[in-house]
Amino acid sequence: MKNKTLYLVLMLIFSLNIVYFSSTLDAQSYTWENVRVFNGTGWLTTATFTVTEDARFVWTTTYDDEYWADFHCFVYPEGEDIFYETDFSGLSGTSYLYEEGTFYMEIIEANTNSWQITVQQKDFGAPATTEDTELTPTEIVIGIVAFIAIAGGVAAYLLVKRKRSSKVQSPQIPPQTAVQTPTEDPAQIFKFCTQCGGQNDPSTSFCVTCGKKFE
Repeated sequence: MKNKTLYLVLMLIFSLNIVYFSSTLDAQSYTWENVRVFNGTGWLTTATFTVTEDARFVWTTTYDDEYWADFHCFVYPEGEDIFYETDFSGLSGTSYLYEEGTFYMEIIEANTNSWQITVQQKDFGAPATTEDTELTPTEIVIGIVAFIAIAGGVAAYLLVKRKRSSKVQSPQIPPQTAVQTPTEDPAQIFKFCTQCGGQNDPSTSFCVTCGKKFE
């Protein structure tokens, strides 16, 4: 009964987990809308831009020699010039920012001809495609925790079941009852001498005490 209950609980947790992520993906469907596009050459500090949702940066560069070209960008909150919020590097790629607010970028490059950075943010109002649907870090953490909990529960269930099946029940030994030996009359076991009253073995012919011969 206990095994069946544990199995049902695990299946319930697993089902709820699937339902949660299905509803989460539907609720978090979105597309990416352009906030601002920056084009430039050389080192540059951009103008500020504001994002009200999770954002991403899509950048490309042009260059003559990939081996010598380099590109690096630091994203600072408005009014900050020491501690940056995020950074990305490489000659092209996509990087994400999971903060809202107003920011600006500082570009540091070497041996590139030009660069372009497109700042985008999530748009939940437009129909999403499969490529636009992705899990946030919080959703990923929840999924990992739920998976570990389910896996741990299944492992514990299998371990308990294995231990129970490996146990060998020792046979029940019925309690032993005392065997009572019937008490025999000494007169039926020994031969008593009529002269001295001595106790003798039934097979003897003479009394071991006084020597009287038995008739």
